[in-house]
Parts: sequence; structure tokens; C-alpha cells
Amino acid sequence: MTLEIRLLGGFKVWRDGEPVRAFRTRKARAALAWLACHAGRPISRDTLAGLFWPDSSSRRAAHNLRQTLTFLRRALGDDNPLQITRQDVTFIPSDNCLVDVIAFQQILDGKKENIADWEIAVILYRGPLLDGFFISGAPEFETWLLLRREQLQAGALALLSRLADRRLA
Repeated sequence: MTLEIRLLGGFKVWRDGEPVRAFRTRKARAALAWLACHAGRPISRDTLAGLFWPDSSSRRAAHNLRQTLTFLRRALGDDNPLQITRQDVTFIPSDNCLVDVIAFQQILDGKKENIADWEIAVILYRGPLLDGFFISGAPEFETWLLLRREQLQAGALALLSRLADRRLA
């Protein structure tokens, strides 16, 4: 199974070349995006519940998170990148799961001056992270999203500038 997750310029997911539309809620989409942007790091269930349901009781927030994780597992299929335990959730990137924002960030973080990689990054950056996306009742998520959008846009602009300088040299 191949999974492609595009978060730059909007939210789109494909499984084996077919669009995945089975995300039942906007918070399920937001949770997938947030976990993908924190790939490789275990995120406690309490953190996720507090991030997306800050005004709910801890019991209600935990219930909502369980439902959301179930929605995600169903939407993404059996061989999905989410490692879910009783304590935490981790997005585990693999060769079968392509995430544009992860690939873009890896190129930005790269130490070598590689024009071919820079050109790939320009293609990957289709627009702001989760462009046009909004969820209500999750102010910490919205704050994170605005900050992360600015960081990625600044990286894209710096990359374009370096690429232009190299091309003109």
C-alpha cells in the first residue's frame, strides 16, 4: 500500500492512487496533519485530547480522541503510519507513506547546496500548510498552524531566493 499525504496548499490524501475521502471530521484531518508534522515523536493521548478538545472534560476529550483515532485508522487502511498505544500516538514515516511537508522540511534542513533538491522543494510547496483549513474550538492548534505556516513560507521564500541566485550566477 502506498499512502500520499499532501498538507501544503490544502489537505489531500491518496491510498494506492485513489483519493481518500473517509475522514469523518475536520478534527480527524487536523489530527492527522498535526501528527504528520510531528513525525517520529510520540505524542501523549492527553496532549492530543487537550489540543483538540480543550473545553471538554478529560473523559469526554479522551472519548473524542478514541473516536478520531478510529476514524483515522479506517480512512488510512490497515498499513497506516500511526502507531497507537494506550499512552501515546506516533506518526511513523516510511517508504510507503509520502508526506509533502516532511519531504519539504528535510530539503530545507539539508546542509548541502543541491539545486535538484531545491527544485523538488519548489514543486512540493503548493501553498500554505493546510491552506483554507480551519477548526473551531481548538485555539492551541490554530496558533500552532499559523506559526508553522509562517515558518514553512519563510523557508520556501529563502529557498526560492537561493535558487534564483544560483541560476543567475
